[in-house]
Amino acid sequence: MLTLIHESQLGMIKCKQRAREVLFWPAMDSHIEETIKNCAECATFQRKQPSEPLTPSATPELPFSEVGTDLFKFESRTYLLTVDYYSKFIEFDELQDQRSKTTIQVLKAQFARQRIPKVVRSDSGPQFCSDEFTSFGQAYGFTHKTSSLYFPSVNGESETTVQTVKRL
Repeated sequence: MLTLIHESQLGMIKCKQRAREVLFWPAMDSHIEETIKNCAECATFQRKQPSEPLTPSATPELPFSEVGTDLFKFESRTYLLTVDYYSKFIEFDELQDQRSKTTIQVLKAQFARQRIPKVVRSDSGPQFCSDEFTSFGQAYGFTHKTSSLYFPSVNGESETTVQTVKRL
């Protein structure tokens, strides 16, 4: 049975899930784990270096002192989302286009409704990396922090909030 469960080489979690759907025996999980640990093919293709654990950012002391922002598409429309790192309050507005100028206008409106933050976190999208956005940050007096191009999870609060908004 262990050979049949593991023949698809899907990994530990999927093999356990597959086994639980059709059968059970005492210590089943440990037997499956042992089979997979002793599999030469699984050992060859497993991740060589595990990913670093995420370190949560410290909670700001005041509402809207630190916000995360991100663009997302939903039903062929583009939106700009802003989330407060203190209260997790969400604001999002539709964008007519994805230019820096439009993004800045929407952020100004959001800041007028709440307050100008001390820190704005975003991904490294062209809207946020332009000279125009840098000038906007200097004029409004906030620090702009960007996530790495290949690691958007650094701006995890915004990324998670985008998924929440899409589910709503």
